[in-house]
Amino acid sequence: MPRSSKPIDQGNKNRAIVEFDTITKIVSKDDLDNFFWIDADTIEKYARIEYRKYANDFFTGILTCPFKFRLKTGNAPESLIDGDLNISPFFGWKFRISASKAYFIAPFIFTGITSLNYNSANNFKILNPDDLENSMGITYGFGISFRFNNICPGILLGFDHGLGNLGKGFYYSDKPWISFSINYDFIKLKTNNRP
Repeated sequence: MPRSSKPIDQGNKNRAIVEFDTITKIVSKDDLDNFFWIDADTIEKYARIEYRKYANDFFTGILTCPFKFRLKTGNAPESLIDGDLNISPFFGWKFRISASKAYFIAPFIFTGITSLNYNSANNFKILNPDDLENSMGITYGFGISFRFNNICPGILLGFDHGLGNLGKGFYYSDKPWISFSINYDFIKLKTNNRP
């Protein structure tokens, strides 16, 4: 529905300039204050998606890292790739980095639980090389994700804290690890559809 109107000039009183929220069109004065219906298929075909200006927003979700690259730091004997079961809720803030495309950068923090596999190579409390022990720990850290349309690669820097008596002997307890992630639709978009 038109927001306001005014005559074009004195010589043509049957036409008017109509101002909508963002569009100015010339229509017949007979059509002012009338409603017009547009077929939904037409809107879908010709609509242009515009992302909200400064579309920065809080986001949250669940994160899991199937592989971790543990760094050789402190008393950790060597760098290694480790796989364990872990799940962590994360919280972050997204920043749009493109005015016209769905490109975002999104830093976040996470904390949760992880399983830890102990042996004589990574735990000084295990002396027999044939012994394997499983325990639980706390995982925490931060990461950054990049959204390019619906694909969201990310990089994580985290730490695992071993619990219990065996956790105290874990060489990699509270030592940094690095992991990578690729997520689909990691960050939900808010859009405005305009014809």
